[in-house]
Amino acid sequence: MTSDSRAAATAKAFIRLAGATAWARRIAEFGQIAAAGPHVRRAVVQRHSLELSLDRFARGATQRAPTCAEQRVLDLAQETLAADAALAPPGRTRLRALLHECLTGKGSLVPLFHLMRTAALQRAHGFAVSFRGLAENAPFDLLLE
Repeated sequence: MTSDSRAAATAKAFIRLAGATAWARRIAEFGQIAAAGPHVRRAVVQRHSLELSLDRFARGATQRAPTCAEQRVLDLAQETLAADAALAPPGRTRLRALLHECLTGKGSLVPLFHLMRTAALQRAHGFAVSFRGLAENAPFDLLLE
């Protein structure tokens, strides 16, 4: 599997997790907002670059290997998919609610991807990481052991 087909598969799986209909509505919303003019368009691209990158890869609009930054976005999407797979049903429900919140109104994927990046960094430092906030509705996000 080539890196661009892996990128597309990861992006498509992440969009399925978010809900294809909700995702399509969100991307269409970005287009409507961006139509207000070039300054607004630039602001939308800056604020929602994570979502727009994932959407580009899922649609196959990019026929090249991901850049370093795009690969990092795809890695965080993969981290989110792995977290979802590891959580029990109540945790999955909380994760999907967080994802829905990130894709609604003025939200963005930044808070979710920050959580996933923090978990990945701590794992890289040798810690066992559990998403207690999602798994058990704990008042903290991560438990490091």
